[in-house]
Amino acid sequence: MVARKIKKRKVAEKKSSAYTGGFAVIFLGILIVLGYNNVRIQQKRGELVTQAEQLAGKVGELQAQEEKLKTQSLNAEAPEYQERILREQGLYKKEGEEVITVLPPEQVRAVAPKPERVWWNPWTWFK
Repeated sequence: MVARKIKKRKVAEKKSSAYTGGFAVIFLGILIVLGYNNVRIQQKRGELVTQAEQLAGKVGELQAQEEKLKTQSLNAEAPEYQERILREQGLYKKEGEEVITVLPPEQVRAVAPKPERVWWNPWTWFK
């Protein structure tokens, strides 16, 4: 009877160690999966942080450009600016002033001389 009890204990110990081993494998598997996902999330977070910094820089540039365009549009409404633009285009002059327009030089086409017809070359006979 004592031998039976010892045998039952050994079987029970084997079962409990199998359960413990199975639990340990499952637990380690879960830890590995969670660790891997944590590393991936950290990498993605780093990429998104750098992208956010780049976009913040672009926002600053666009805001500066917006301010520049606003000041230019306000200047365009000023009569002095409009007068200067019209003067540059030659559309406005004050009394006593003359408008001088400088035209770009014309390009002269080089006229190719006609080939002479030579009696010994039949290719030149019909041109």
